[in-house]
Amino acid sequence: MDAELNDVMRGLCLAEGRMEQALFHAERAHRAAPENPGAMADYAALLAGVSHGSRIDEALPLIERALTLDPTNRQAHFALVAAHFTKARIADALAAARRALEVLPGDHDLTLKLVPGLMNLGLAHEAAPIAAGLLASNPDALHLAETLCTVLNYDHTASPTRVFDAHRNYGRLMTERVGTHTPPSLRPRGEAARLRLGIISPDLRLHSVGFFAEPILRHLDRARCDVFVYYTYPAADAVTARLRSYPSTWRDAARLPPDALAAMIRADRLDVLVELTGLTTGHSLLALALRPAPVQVTYLGYPATTGLPAIDARFVDSRTDPAPSADAFATERLVRLDPCFLCYSAPANAPDVAALPAARDGPFTFGSFNALTKINAGVLAAWARVLLAVPGSRLVVKARELNSPDCHAHLMSRLAHAGIEPSRVTVLPPPEGVAEHLDCYRLVDVALDTFPYCGTTTTCEALWMGVPVVTLAGDRHAARVGASLLSAVGLDDWITTDVDAYVARAARAAADVDALSRLRPGLRQRVAASPLCDGPGFAARFLAAIESLVPAQA
Repeated sequence: MDAELNDVMRGLCLAEGRMEQALFHAERAHRAAPENPGAMADYAALLAGVSHGSRIDEALPLIERALTLDPTNRQAHFALVAAHFTKARIADALAAARRALEVLPGDHDLTLKLVPGLMNLGLAHEAAPIAAGLLASNPDALHLAETLCTVLNYDHTASPTRVFDAHRNYGRLMTERVGTHTPPSLRPRGEAARLRLGIISPDLRLHSVGFFAEPILRHLDRARCDVFVYYTYPAADAVTARLRSYPSTWRDAARLPPDALAAMIRADRLDVLVELTGLTTGHSLLALALRPAPVQVTYLGYPATTGLPAIDARFVDSRTDPAPSADAFATERLVRLDPCFLCYSAPANAPDVAALPAARDGPFTFGSFNALTKINAGVLAAWARVLLAVPGSRLVVKARELNSPDCHAHLMSRLAHAGIEPSRVTVLPPPEGVAEHLDCYRLVDVALDTFPYCGTTTTCEALWMGVPVVTLAGDRHAARVGASLLSAVGLDDWITTDVDAYVARAARAAADVDALSRLRPGLRQRVAASPLCDGPGFAARFLAAIESLVPAQA
């Protein structure tokens, strides 16, 4: 009876989010039945989950014992996979999930665990059919439709049509879930009345979105608009505090359910609501599907259409989404903020631009600081050709995922398989701070962009640190952001359109160290004087685009 009572209490605590109390009752249940694999697995799962994973080493022997007693114990399998992920043992997590599926074949949730593991290793093309298969078996599952959309953005084998169809299906499922809602009427306003503009995001903090949102919040003409910010992340940092200091009505909206968030927005009687997240983590698309604002826009944080009929417009530019071809791949109306849809706010503590490494009699060094999820087989093959074309050259790769020894080892194996000698590669885990991260560009002569999912913040950072970027402009928004950024700073000759040209451009750069030595010292000033960093000019174009969506008299 003691074990059963503690099981009940554990369940109640979990339902109320009281993890430490749930752990207490799970431990008591385990002690009351020390050889019961179910109680052991429940306790181990909670032990691994509390305190940010600091007690995983205590949990692992219990998980292994539970699986010895009952190899089909689903909770123990889940706990083992989760423990490996928490410890960044990606290969071990994938192996544990696959072993679990041998005894629990077809288990939906265990199969889904394969997807983030493969993505972390840069294997989106392997994750995509798994996500698609799960969705085919559960066609009404909105979270699976969302997962497939995210994976396909990184899958170098997916066509633009396939990516678009997946997003349109996601929008259809979202609409079916919440129904069709009538937006509020536009406010009657005279020509002198200020527009009421809402901005919603969980990423107004030390996050890539924060770097690009700051010029908007800082420079919007408050004589023409009142700004309402809906911040949906539960924690704040120094960047949040700075963004919050710009004139606005700031709503801390974290943890609000979609209907309450929509009600808050509707009560503010906005004219236009701009969301900065798309389908990325922490988005508020369920709230926007309830149509809390007369005009709703998606911008900045996501490289594809949302697929939602409730989103009226998407802000892009003519480089990322050339008319009219790109319009066929968006459910929203495309509004082009030429010459570039982004405005970069460089960190104030960026170190000075370092001298060109190759000019110091060292080997010529290429680099990529993009996420490992973007480094697919095609990219690796192109990099191998670049290194072959430039004898003695080296490659520096830095990514957050490379904190994981598993990801590091797997990347080195993939590089070798692509024909890149490991001795020519330096792999850097991410350093602690932004300044330290930027300082790593002192090691790089020329940066190599990823494709078909280009870098955005990484490209801006490379340029700011005096490092030009070779990019390959492809057939979708995600594949043309690099072209937009380079064009904005007048580096059109670094934009290529196929792999042969990409390799040739990188080799040509390496053959003219003197030209790079002349370019590097002045590149930061060139970027700062370009449209890419023109905060007031961009904010004016942004507000004009917003106003174009709202009649002067409503």
